[in-house]
Amino acid sequence: MRYLLVCLLSGFVSACAGKPANIIGVDNPAKPAASIVGATRQAVYIATTRARADDPAVFFSGERELLSVNFAKVEVSIPPNHKIGHVEHPSSIPPDPQRDFVILEPETFAGKGEFKGAINRALARCRPGQREVLFFVHGYNTDLADAVLRVAQFKHDSGFDGIPVVFSWASRGRTLDYVYDLNSALHARDDLLETAELVASTRTEGLNVVAHSMGNFLTVEAMRQDQLVGGFNNFGKIRSIVLASPDIDADVFARADLMFADSF
Repeated sequence: MRYLLVCLLSGFVSACAGKPANIIGVDNPAKPAASIVGATRQAVYIATTRARADDPAVFFSGERELLSVNFAKVEVSIPPNHKIGHVEHPSSIPPDPQRDFVILEPETFAGKGEFKGAINRALARCRPGQREVLFFVHGYNTDLADAVLRVAQFKHDSGFDGIPVVFSWASRGRTLDYVYDLNSALHARDDLLETAELVASTRTEGLNVVAHSMGNFLTVEAMRQDQLVGGFNNFGKIRSIVLASPDIDADVFARADLMFADSF
């Protein structure tokens, strides 16, 4: 856990910086990611309250999906020169897979059943004792591409052996949209709970929650809501909760924390 936290905190130094968002499913025709010796691949599963984007290379936008959660999956190619704690984000299109992270093969799932089935199949390929889920809730000023790259980098650098799932709420990924992002986080509380319960109902042996920045506010609010109705950790699979660079008022957190003293 100590090493995991080092990877997490060093990586989040630049997590909220603005970067190109239209990189999903964009390979380099002159230098395909599959041709790069030493590059590694990581599948990332996505549950999101974002609406579908008009641009397929954005995949899901910063606008809110009002009625349902969308489910998807991508493959991330990690370059051979990757430096621990960093995301080598493409600075131009197409990306250079020799030096950049590349997001490939975006696919969507029709609903919860397909998403759960895909996670179960991925877990079945893991060895017993390593069939855990890293459940990542990103922060303010984060588009979908950055959330995907961050959880792929974190999973890779920490040596986590399980399956990464990112819950991506509808941040617009713009510095001046703090109020919009805050309301998007509140809008996503019920969906976060339902998604966490869905993931916990898979064949996973443990659920490890990592929240960053404003994702802490969303996560704590959702946990508090679940605790009030007696639903928190009903599957008994939560192994750890990491709140990194928390964007939450200290008094709000302290009051919520009292509710969870006997929950584990």
